[in-house]
Amino acid sequence: MRVYVSEPQMLSLPRTVSLALALILGACSSRARLSSGTELSEFNASSPAVNAPQAEAASSESAPKPGRLSSGDLIGLASLEDKKLNGTFRIDFEGRLSLPYDVSIAKASDLTLPELSAKIRESYKPFFSGGRVSLEITLKQHRVWLDVRGLVQKPGKFLVDAQAGLDEVIAQAGGFLVGANVDEVRITQGSETRTVGLADFFGSGARGPEWRGGERLFFRPADGRNQFFDAGQAERSVQVLGEVRRPGVYAYRSGADFLEYLTQAQGPTAVSDLGRIEIIRGRIPQTKSVIVDFRDKNNIPTPQAGDVVIVHADRATPLERSMPVITGFSTLAGTILLLIIAL
Repeated sequence: MRVYVSEPQMLSLPRTVSLALALILGACSSRARLSSGTELSEFNASSPAVNAPQAEAASSESAPKPGRLSSGDLIGLASLEDKKLNGTFRIDFEGRLSLPYDVSIAKASDLTLPELSAKIRESYKPFFSGGRVSLEITLKQHRVWLDVRGLVQKPGKFLVDAQAGLDEVIAQAGGFLVGANVDEVRITQGSETRTVGLADFFGSGARGPEWRGGERLFFRPADGRNQFFDAGQAERSVQVLGEVRRPGVYAYRSGADFLEYLTQAQGPTAVSDLGRIEIIRGRIPQTKSVIVDFRDKNNIPTPQAGDVVIVHADRATPLERSMPVITGFSTLAGTILLLIIAL
C-alpha cells in the first residue's frame, strides 16, 4: 500500500465537505452489530497507550456451500446408538478431520460431503454390530481457515467467511504494524502463489477472492521499499484502509473528525458499507476496536493519533444498494472535485 501523508494545509477541509459526506452516509445501509453506547464511550475515553485487549472476532454462521469442503468447515455427527459420536467437529487448517475413537480423515477438505460421509461410515463399521452404521452426518457451518503473517499486529490462523474481504482479514489480524509500509499481500494455496497489490485491490472496489481454506497470507512492502516509514510520522497519523478510493496514511490534526480523513481518502468505493466502519486503536497486546455507523455523527469516536480506520464491504445485493449508492457517490464525486478546485 502506498503511503500518503497530506500537507498541513490539505487538512483544513471546508465544512461543506464533511456535511456533504454526512448526507451521503445517511443513504447507506448498516448490516452488522454496531458497538454499544458503553463500548463507544469506553473507546472514546481510551488512548493508544492504555487500552483493553481486543476481543476476538465472533464467528458467525454462513450458509453451507455445495461442492468441495474446506479446511474450517464444521461437521456434525448424530447417533442414537452411541452418544459419544454426537457433536460437531471442525476440519483443521491442514484439511484433516479428527473424530471420536481416534478416527481421523486425512484430506477431508478435498472431498464433497457425500464422499466424506462415506469415509466416516466406513471408518466406524467396526464400532457397530453387523456393520450397519447408524450415523447422521451434516455440514453445520461453512467457514475457512486463513494463516495471516507479515506486517500485521496479530499474526496467526483465523476462521473467516469464504467471501470475507481483505479488509476483514486485516481487521482480524489487528491491523498493520504501526509505521508499516504495506503495499501488497502474497497469497499461497498449496503450490499456487499470487500477489495482490492492496492499493489496486481496494481502489477497484473488488470484494476479494473466494477463499478455499488453508491459504497463507503474507502482508509486505513492494520490492525495493523499506518495511517501515518514520515511527514518529506513524504516531502522528491516521491510517485509512479497506473500501476507500485512496487507502493510505494521513497526517493527524487535533480537532479533525473521521469524516475528514475519509474525505482525504477520496471517499468510499461502490461496495463500501458506511454503516459498518471499524476503528482500531492501540498496539498489541493492548488493542481495542469498535464498529460504528457513520450515519450517526453523535456516536462516532473522536480520532486519536495512530488510529486505524477500516471501511468494510457492503454485503447487500446490487439491487438493494444501487439507487442510494448512485445518488450518494455522484454527490461525493462532485464534492471532491469542488474541493480539488478550491485547493
